[in-house]
Amino acid sequence: MSQSIVSQRFILCLKELKAAYIVKSDREFCQRIDYVSQNLSQIVKGKRDVTIELIRKAVEVFGFNAGFIFSGNGNPLTDITADSSSGVSFDAIRFLPNHDHQKYVKEINENIPGLLTTFQYHSASVPDDVRLFEISENALNPYLYSGDVILCKRIQSKRWDRLIRDFYVHVIISNNDLHLSRIQKDIRKNSQIELLDVLSDEGDPLLLDLEETKEIWEITHVIKRWSREMNSKSTPLNNRIDELGNSVHINGDSIKELNSTIEKLLRQMRELSSQGR
Repeated sequence: MSQSIVSQRFILCLKELKAAYIVKSDREFCQRIDYVSQNLSQIVKGKRDVTIELIRKAVEVFGFNAGFIFSGNGNPLTDITADSSSGVSFDAIRFLPNHDHQKYVKEINENIPGLLTTFQYHSASVPDDVRLFEISENALNPYLYSGDVILCKRIQSKRWDRLIRDFYVHVIISNNDLHLSRIQKDIRKNSQIELLDVLSDEGDPLLLDLEETKEIWEITHVIKRWSREMNSKSTPLNNRIDELGNSVHINGDSIKELNSTIEKLLRQMRELSSQGR
């Protein structure tokens, strides 16, 4: 299993915590936040990914900097005794579990004020909002599974034509639903985007008019769901190998590579189809 960059930054925060003598050991860290020490050991060894709940506890109890963990900006630790403006609250990064997807769609479409919190990337360019989405189904098996968490940054609507990349996976918020799909854009000519992994009632890839589209998010990191079967000695070797293969972490670079491969395959299929005509 390839560990996510989010988990790697969490481990750096833990090292800083021990270097500052706030806790003496990993065991003390676990005792103070009521966490299983064996699970933390697996994270530190790079054998599993940190969970959202563990990050939340570490931010609240020890002042881990959520901004550093999710974007790499700032210091690993914040001064929890100082003014709250000195660090980034974990609550400022909105995490949307499966059961909140439709609630989020409703908030966006009804423009409900006061519920949408925002975290900003601190960069020289225009900052982008950040969200954490939990995957609700195995739509992109074997690359993304139900229970995986994806860290995304919002693509501003005025930059859709330039920043949306054909055949890359995005999170799309429409008038009626939240979709996870590869996209093929037709913005300049027909003001539409095609969701290649979402089927319409006619069985064709779903076409969305830009007027129906509220938000589009680019995936930057994936936090893989941990599977207990991966460490089960009673599981047949072949099954364990398959599970390990399915649990390979997809970071930003590997997502690009995956979508590039898909794009090439689709191009070859179109060429073969045209030759058959």
